[in-house]
Amino acid sequence: MKDVKRQIILDEGSPVEVIDSTGVVVETTKALLGRANKVSYAEISLEAHRQGQFVPEITIHNGNLVRNAITDTHYLVLASMDEIVQSDKIATICRMLECNSSITLERIEETADEYGNIKKSLVMVADELSVYVESGRAVIEQKNMGLLPEVEFRIYAPLIDVKLLDKISLTINGKKSPFKVDALDFVSFEGCVMIDVCTETRK
Repeated sequence: MKDVKRQIILDEGSPVEVIDSTGVVVETTKALLGRANKVSYAEISLEAHRQGQFVPEITIHNGNLVRNAITDTHYLVLASMDEIVQSDKIATICRMLECNSSITLERIEETADEYGNIKKSLVMVADELSVYVESGRAVIEQKNMGLLPEVEFRIYAPLIDVKLLDKISLTINGKKSPFKVDALDFVSFEGCVMIDVCTETRK
């Protein structure tokens, strides 16, 4: 059974790259990619849910990005599990979100010279990182009444070094728009972070 499932994935699957949160390709393989037949997290739009089936020897972690080499589509892995048949692992199954945007993350850092003068500089934390984004207003109206009303978007991203009040440029319809980090959730999805952003008013 293991060899049969493996051969199906290799014969019918799409070529993919598995990428970590720093942008490094850690695996090159094939995978069966399709819509998830069950919703793994009700807060997220059903249209975004995807399932990936990978050969059993491939190691995939929550928070990895999977890139379809044919379509250049990126997927964020929210959860992964082993498919077991008769005590034998025959595949790795991943629940994923189809990325619909990218972010550039910057942070203002202060340093002091030998005379105590404070200098502020902008430090790049992440550049053009693929993410899944949904409207904060839609989340408030339909799903999460406790979300702060000033939140413009909720971003699902690989686990990165993000902090409150960091500056985020979010690509929307091909155009970059500035936002600031308003709230962070490192708990809901291991290996991922949910970032709530609001309009950037700082100069």
